[in-house]
Amino acid sequence: GGYACREYWSDAGWAWRVQEQRTQPRYWEDRTWHSPLYPVVGVSWFAAQAYAAWLTTSQRLKIMRSSGKGTFMATSAPAPHTSQGEITFILQGSTVQDAPVLTSVTGALARIEPITTVSLSGARGAAGTETVVVAPHTVVEIRTEKGHKVWTTAARLHELVAPRASRGIASEHTLIGPDTFAHGTARGIVGKIVLHTLRFLRLDVAREAARRIATQWEQHTLQSVADSSAVLYRCLPSPRDDTTGNAPILTPLDAPLPTNQPLLLFLHGTASSTQGSFFELWQKPSEPIRPLFETYKQHIYALEHKTLTASPIHNAIALAQALPAGARLHLVSHSRGGLIGELLCRGSRVDADPFDLTDLTVFARHEGAAARGDLTHLNQLLKDKRIRVERFVRAACPVRGTTLASQRFDIYLSILFNLLSDVSAYVPILGQALDIFSELVMAIAQERTDPTVLPGLEAMLPDAPLVRLLNRPGVQLGGEMRVIAGDIGGGTVGSLFKTLLTDPLYQEDHDLVVNTEAMFGGATRQHGQAFYFERGPTVSHFQYFHNPSTASRLPRTLTRAAGQPDDFTPYTQEHAAEDTQFYARSEEAPRHAVIVLPGFSGSHLASGTHRVWAEPGMLMFSGLASLDIDATGVTPDGLVASSYQNLCQYVSRSFDVFPFPYDWRQSVCSSAALLADLVHQLLDDPRRHGLPVSLLAHGMGGLVARALLADSKVLWDRMSERVKAPLVMLGVPQTGSHATVALLLGRDRLIKHLALLDPSHTPRAVLAILSRFPGLLERLPAEERLFQEATWQHWHEIDDPSGQAWVIPAPQHLEQAQATQLKLAAAWTEDQMARVCAIAGRAEATPVDIQVAQQPDGSSRLLLLATPHGDGRVPWHTAVTPQPPTWYVEAAHGDLADCPAAFPGIVDLLRHGTTALLPQGPVVAREALDRFAMPAEPMPLFPTEHDVLHAGLGRSKQRRQASQGPRATVSIVHGSLAFATYPVMVGHYQGDTFVSAEA
Repeated sequence: GGYACREYWSDAGWAWRVQEQRTQPRYWEDRTWHSPLYPVVGVSWFAAQAYAAWLTTSQRLKIMRSSGKGTFMATSAPAPHTSQGEITFILQGSTVQDAPVLTSVTGALARIEPITTVSLSGARGAAGTETVVVAPHTVVEIRTEKGHKVWTTAARLHELVAPRASRGIASEHTLIGPDTFAHGTARGIVGKIVLHTLRFLRLDVAREAARRIATQWEQHTLQSVADSSAVLYRCLPSPRDDTTGNAPILTPLDAPLPTNQPLLLFLHGTASSTQGSFFELWQKPSEPIRPLFETYKQHIYALEHKTLTASPIHNAIALAQALPAGARLHLVSHSRGGLIGELLCRGSRVDADPFDLTDLTVFARHEGAAARGDLTHLNQLLKDKRIRVERFVRAACPVRGTTLASQRFDIYLSILFNLLSDVSAYVPILGQALDIFSELVMAIAQERTDPTVLPGLEAMLPDAPLVRLLNRPGVQLGGEMRVIAGDIGGGTVGSLFKTLLTDPLYQEDHDLVVNTEAMFGGATRQHGQAFYFERGPTVSHFQYFHNPSTASRLPRTLTRAAGQPDDFTPYTQEHAAEDTQFYARSEEAPRHAVIVLPGFSGSHLASGTHRVWAEPGMLMFSGLASLDIDATGVTPDGLVASSYQNLCQYVSRSFDVFPFPYDWRQSVCSSAALLADLVHQLLDDPRRHGLPVSLLAHGMGGLVARALLADSKVLWDRMSERVKAPLVMLGVPQTGSHATVALLLGRDRLIKHLALLDPSHTPRAVLAILSRFPGLLERLPAEERLFQEATWQHWHEIDDPSGQAWVIPAPQHLEQAQATQLKLAAAWTEDQMARVCAIAGRAEATPVDIQVAQQPDGSSRLLLLATPHGDGRVPWHTAVTPQPPTWYVEAAHGDLADCPAAFPGIVDLLRHGTTALLPQGPVVAREALDRFAMPAEPMPLFPTEHDVLHAGLGRSKQRRQASQGPRATVSIVHGSLAFATYPVMVGHYQGDTFVSAEA
């Protein structure tokens, strides 16, 4: 960095920076800052401003900018005072004139008064600064250089801009310049994001303004849909003499619909219309809709329906009422329209009513069921009408919910606004109503409106009753389904919105509106399901019927003959059965035995004859209660194959593998007693005379192994006589893990998954069960305060004063857990440590501490601190203390046992107690902060079986592979560029000078 005491502003200093390759970021050209104590030189103008603000708050110095070239002067004047709860923004730019009051297009519903508008400037050394002090709920309009707009609150903007090191901690200043998001950490960033203007607005909105403005939006964009939630129309083709193409032409139904042939039906998406979602299909010269008219003739229809103020069930009822009995349908849906399609497909449910008693009971159990629609009425309609959906092409449907709307609702709707703005050039009716939508976003930001206020959007949340209904395991529907999915893999707009929507730690694949993985949920199809998935900068939520790669697949799959293949890849909703027999073992020629111990939640658990962990079908209906620590009849039921199968298969090539599933709810000492029985059996087996027995332990399994060592030193010595390293540990929390603290505070993905699955178990109810597991509490960090009830009481008063979020662990349970930890620590000697090998993983953030932090408004909150020096669950100083020989793997905690690159090294360690196949030093980004505030993990999608298992084990999220696209041929030749017959493209780092061969 440029803050050290070296004279970077001198010619010699610059030469040194070039030699050391420290020529980034761009350099502040003014050299008039000469303070010997605080040299802020060799950095950008804005970086100097940021450092000056730090001095203002931390050293009680006031940094003032004089007119001219950007000279600073340090004084001892106190920092400017702000009222408690207000937020101070220091903006690089200047104030511009704005209207005193903006005209509202929604009439009396909203009054909009600009407070101040600042044009951000990037001219180094010439830009002034403006200080803006506003209340946290003040609405801010952010406008980029490209014209994109985002509305949010001052509090949210502060949260987005605050560096990770201070996020959640009181801060007096928030510094913003045009390049604040220029080098955001959004995955796949391409291009540069430049902020243009910040406009601070004071809104005076009517009561329940969001819902009333949403109604106005629907009235303008769906002019023909009045009192009904949906109206069915016939679609007409563009006239053949029209060379430009049109948006879909809709006309009222003028004749009864036939039942002796398939009807093609379009279901549009969120906050849109048939024209808004599907206009690209009518565009010439490609006009993808033309072959569909040739096949379906005049029987192509569209459902115009309200997507904000009406629920998908309301829409589905209106559609079912408009369709004739016995109708045969081929569906094409976009976005939320797919939820209507899924409901309609329930009419083709195999061997059951569309919605059985369980469906109806669970759905009715939720508050506000009336606003979500009459499921009983829809059930009867589908039974009476016998509607059959034979083919269903579902594009970007949030069938597992969308986490994006649940995280930052105002920014989510801002993204919709920008996407609709792009579409409005082709659909004038949308353009005329965009101002209404902008006021909807502002009202939602101002009121901090919850998505549940709008039933149409509430249905898209991961915890919505409809999402749970549509993802119920074991439901099979007739017909076939084709899924079109996408992920915006780059591009300036996508990078900006990814940065604003989610913290970089938690960013997932999505198309700016719907998470990619959410598009793959729903019931299984009797005649199969297949998908096409595309990733790239041209992908976005409103581009599926524009991009040729996806739009061209629509007519091909709909018009093909039965049984004819198409360009989609088959997939299944059901995961392969978890099989414990996924290893090879020879009874005739015994070999060195390796006992594999899984980590926390890495063993399936059964209650009686029924597997409960982790079967969504059981967990959805109060199955978790059967795993209460006082429940009887709970037994281990095999390892989790998706995490341990590959490792066991690989190790079994050289060793005899013995998986050791154990009840991870119980104390590690209880499991160690059972492990000792197995080790004795193997050591005493006459057929295995003299053969070694080793333990390969992952996570909590390593604590079980250490409990064995503590209880039976004689047994450990017998194992050590036959092999150099009888214990190989993968990410073992030797002195506990703060990830356990995060779980007990309800901040872990596992708690959210379990609460989503079972509506009868709130997160607090889930924690009431888990917090009594001895095996969980024994993984707490070995800090005295964490075993004192007073600590948890204090945290509870700060973090959960209503008592609705989490429970305080019982004092006697904490005492027992601490006793176990002390027992294990006492038995951990230097001699035993020398006979152990450890492997540590790496992740972007690992919880490492918890503190009470002060907020800008004077309140307190619990702040979880993280470090990049760990595997996501276990920090390195915990995993390798005391210090056994340690090797490192580029894998998160839950992936350590399923990392093929590490398998040869693991085999080496089992055989020889050492390896040259893995590094003995970690790799960490040089600029990584040692500690930073860990942001709260957002609500996950409605979980699958693998989601629950992976959350428990701490696995990283796996990215779905895009469908195979065109391949490029690359040749490597030895020659001279002078003979090149094609243009030569050279990559170059932004900001670097052109030197050597580039010059």
